[in-house]
Order: sequence, then C-alpha cells, then structure tokens
Amino acid sequence: MSWVVLFLLLGINVHNQWTRAMVYYLVSFKIPKTEDNANKYMNIDLNFEEEQYSILASFGFTALYTFCSLIAGRASDKGNRAFIVLVAAAGWSLATAGQGISRSFEQVLAFRSLMGVSQAFTNPPAYGLIASSFPESQIATANSVFASAVYIGGALASLSILADQQVGWRMTCLGSGALGCLLAAGGAFFLRDPRMKREDGGQLNEQTMLLGSREEQEEVEEAASSSFNFQKQMREGLEAIKGVLSIPSVQVLFAASAVRFCAGYGIGVWKAPLYRELFPSSESEFSVANAFVISCGGVLSSLLGGVLADRLAPHDYGKKLLIPAVGSILAVPFWIGACKADSISLLFLEYIVAECWFGPTLAALFKSVPREIQGTAQGLFSVLGAIGNIMPVVIGR
Repeated sequence: MSWVVLFLLLGINVHNQWTRAMVYYLVSFKIPKTEDNANKYMNIDLNFEEEQYSILASFGFTALYTFCSLIAGRASDKGNRAFIVLVAAAGWSLATAGQGISRSFEQVLAFRSLMGVSQAFTNPPAYGLIASSFPESQIATANSVFASAVYIGGALASLSILADQQVGWRMTCLGSGALGCLLAAGGAFFLRDPRMKREDGGQLNEQTMLLGSREEQEEVEEAASSSFNFQKQMREGLEAIKGVLSIPSVQVLFAASAVRFCAGYGIGVWKAPLYRELFPSSESEFSVANAFVISCGGVLSSLLGGVLADRLAPHDYGKKLLIPAVGSILAVPFWIGACKADSISLLFLEYIVAECWFGPTLAALFKSVPREIQGTAQGLFSVLGAIGNIMPVVIGR
C-alpha cells in the first residue's frame, strides 16, 4: 500500500511541476511581433518584456508560495494530509486554466500567484505521507522517487513547446488545467492518510476526512469554544518554527539548500530563452532534446542519489549528505561548458551529477526534527525556494 500512495503522490507532483515550469517555454524574446507568434508566445500576445517575465517566473509565483508554505507545514502537522494534497491539486489546475483565458500580464500574474498558493500545500503533506508510509531505511529512496517528479514534470513542460506550436499557448494552459482537475478527482478515490483513525468498519467518515482524527477534531472544537484563539495557534506555529530553526544541523542544511535553490532556479528559468537565442531554428529539436535531458538525466540522478544514500549510509545522515555535496560541486564545470557548447550534451551530464540532492537532503531533514513538527520543517524548506528565486530576477536585470 505504501508504494501505491507514493505513485499517486508522484503523479500529482508531476502535474505540479509541469504546470509550474510550463511558463518558461511559452515565451520567446527578440522575435517579430506577428499574429502567429502572438498565438504561440504569451509575452507577445500580452505585450510584456524580459524583466516582467523574470518576475512572473520567479517572485510572481513565490511571493505567496513562501508565506503559504509555512501555513501548509503547520496544516500538515495537524490535518488530513491526503485531503490537503487533493484540494491543492484542484486549486493549481484551475489557476493554470485561468492563465489560458488571461487578457493581460496582470491577470496572468494573478493566476500565477494563485498557483503558488495552491502548490505551497503540496510538499509538506506529501512528504509527511511518505514518512508515515515507509520504514526509515527506505525514506531517502521514497523521497527521491517523489522528487523525480521535478524532472518528469520539467520534461513535460519542455514538450509543451510542441503543443504550443500546434494549438497555441492558451489551449496548452487550458488543456493542462483540465487534466489536473481530472487527476485530483481520481486521486480522491484512492489517496488516504494513514494517520487518520478509521471508523464505521474501516471507512473514513466525512468529518474525519475534512478535519482529521478525533483528537484533532477536539482541538478544533476547543478552539471554537474559546472564540477561535488565533493567538494560541500563532504562538504554537512560531514555537514550531523556532524549534526547527534552533537545531544546528538544520541551520547548516538550510543554508546549503538555499544556495542550491539559487543555482537551480537560475538555470531553470533562463535555460529555455538562452537556448532559443543560441539555436533559433531548432525549437522543436530543443524541446525533445531538453525533455530527454530533464527526464532521463534528472530522474536517474534523483533515484541514484536516494538509493546510494540508503545503501551506503542507511543510518548515518552525515554521510548521506556527502552525495548531494559532491554532486553539486561536480555540476559547476558541466554547466559552464553547457553554456558555451554547440549542443546540450554537457547539460545532460550536469543533470546527472547535480540532481541527486533531494532524497538524501530531505531524509536528513526529517531525521533531524521531531515527527510532530516535520510538516513545519518541510514548509520552511519550501520557503528556501523564495531565496532561490532571487537569482532569476538578478539574471533578468
């Protein structure tokens, strides 16, 4: 059953990453403003430039994503994690479709921000579900499988260039949004939170699905009887954040992860415009080749990182972290070479060594914090993405 949960979450996360990264491939700069190009590229249709794109692709998403990640972390510590994930999936799918009907940059930015709100409620409950479903010796591997969605979704985003050329950027957004709504509806029949108590012969009743276990419902009732004591909830949330950040190993882990996010977002946001400029007549070829690099290189690296961490150091989390540290260092010369080469073969090697970091890093994070605040820890980890999004804006200027 644990693997069923994992692959359901993987499918949802693939759509999450696909819709998040799709905007990178629906723009093109330094090309004529024709009717055909307006149908293909949102920046020409909606008349915005590179600086606005850098905001749309980065802080337009992460501004609310950052704040809501903290709320999501606390919510996943308390509530029904499966329900949270499914509602979030429906939310970002509707926001994706909303981008397809936007008539101005401001409207696209608003829907992009709503996408950020919804997607903030994915990782904390999802990683919590994985931690509750797998033994400690398999956590890094399971986390790596889930994290591989970043690369599968990124590959689908790259292939969106092909859909864009056939039906235009608007229909590409609408189609992806509709698919996500179907995925969320289907997941409601299968995804369950093992933390929830079962009632009525093993079936979850509606109240438990929405509010959580009996103890959690009693907490809600207690809060209601005291006129919704928000100060108490705020105090508990701040104490959970303080508890996570007071752990020295977590401080080091977060600092290193922030640097890694900067590199990843800088490459992810500007890679497609860079290669479009370098190879203007090979757009379709780039779409397929880039999808291969992201899916094969990224997934292989992610899975190998988790498996090697579990096999070589099943209980030594310091040694587990040597894998992402070495991989990140080795990636630097490959990325420099990829920017100067006349093909993307070096980009494939960069992905192979660089993308091994999620599984071991999150396994070490969850080992470092008490179980009752793991959702908060994951929420704080997601906040680091906001720091990483500084880099695309700096490049865009």
